[in-house]
Amino acid sequence: MEPWRCPGARWIEGGRGSITSVDHALRLASLLQMEGTTTVSDAAAHLGVAPSTAHRLLAMLVYRDFATREGRS
Repeated sequence: MEPWRCPGARWIEGGRGSITSVDHALRLASLLQMEGTTTVSDAAAHLGVAPSTAHRLLAMLVYRDFATREGRS
């Protein structure tokens, strides 16, 4: 049986076989768990990504109930 493959996916350097976006989302979830809160700017800096990417990742964590958004009504 052949190993699972994901054609066209961007893999992280180091050969860990992790998809970059999944790694970013998990790192962001870990950051929230350790720090309690973050901003889009801080999340982007922590991950080394554009603020728009950090915003999308945070929005997905909120959508899947891994985080909540505060301060907006």
